[in-house]
Amino acid sequence: MLWLFPVALAVDPPSFDVERGLYDAPFEVEFSTSDGADTVFYTFGPGVPDQLVTGPVTVESTSILSAHVVASDGATSPVVTHTYLFLDQVLSSTVMDPAIVADPVYGPAVERTLVDLPSLSVLSEGGVDQTEREVSFEWIDPDGDSLGVRCGAKKVGNASVTYDKFNLRLYFRSTYGPSRLEADLFAGFETGLPAADQHDALNLRSGSHDSVFYLGAQAQYLRNRWMDETQLEMGHVNAHGRNAHLYINGLYHGVFHVRERFNAAFMAEYFGGEEEDYETMNGDNIVDGDGNTWGKVIATSGSYEEVQSWLNVENLLDYMILNYYAANAWDWLYWHNWMAAGPVEPDRGGYIFHSNDSDICLVYDHTTNILHLGGPDNVFFNLLAEGHPDFLILLADRLQASLGP
Repeated sequence: MLWLFPVALAVDPPSFDVERGLYDAPFEVEFSTSDGADTVFYTFGPGVPDQLVTGPVTVESTSILSAHVVASDGATSPVVTHTYLFLDQVLSSTVMDPAIVADPVYGPAVERTLVDLPSLSVLSEGGVDQTEREVSFEWIDPDGDSLGVRCGAKKVGNASVTYDKFNLRLYFRSTYGPSRLEADLFAGFETGLPAADQHDALNLRSGSHDSVFYLGAQAQYLRNRWMDETQLEMGHVNAHGRNAHLYINGLYHGVFHVRERFNAAFMAEYFGGEEEDYETMNGDNIVDGDGNTWGKVIATSGSYEEVQSWLNVENLLDYMILNYYAANAWDWLYWHNWMAAGPVEPDRGGYIFHSNDSDICLVYDHTTNILHLGGPDNVFFNLLAEGHPDFLILLADRLQASLGP
């Protein structure tokens, strides 16, 4: 992977001679600066580094070590943070089930996955809640690559914000650090179309309703990712994702689905142009833009000839087929639990759809029939009612492509 952070700094931050990662024995960290006359201060955990570095700093257990440089003229560098995880302490922590860790089959699997998947570390003074706040974010990859940036973070979701394992969103803004995270997070893990290497935000999905907190023994923590990747396999632009372990202030929080955020910035990254060229809807709520273009989709949805200026009809059909196939019966409604985005100008490709919050699908038996659900604002039903021959042929073609032998 290649990590790029084109930020001009008045004072260079310190270098750590021990990289972020998982360790099994104590070690010492030494710092170096671009100007030997500069002074380095450090701290463990949240807060401003305030301890003067007079020699190597010893790390004996899971630790989050932050440091910055104070130059001779008083100028201060950005704070750099390194998380060091000790595997035996993670396995013995209070959040782990000792019966699973000690199990002869599952115990080794738990230990193996802690090493095989990336580790994400979020350091936040005061923890994380539903108010966006500045945090330190680190990505520690098992292949040795890592990054650390300052960004914003907050809990997102509805019922799931009260769960012990909650959803997080990371926001990359110039007020914290880089305005985009430039990193090939999904390189080699893409399904379908290649993934972008710039992100204005990332979603860290906990499993939400597809978890023991709601589905109990039926929880898989995979259903939403399966929907995402199936839509990608169908040849459409959609959010890429992969799994990683999340630590908040050094405490293990479980396996999370790291996922691109579907919004106007996402559209500009994949289709070109600026964010202002697109609008985004989350159900009937406007995320980006003013919603006028989505209003034109609805207004013309009774005419196959007219709606094509505003809507990618093939994308809509594949999206509907996917949700019908997966029996997304629980709360996929015409006004709720769908996302769509499109260019604000006509004849620029039209609105596309994103399978959003699909945690309770593929859970009902094969007799479940949800063909009475019309999807986003019933646009599909309006086109079906018109019965334009070209629309019906396209529908048949998409059914054959997705479900045929």
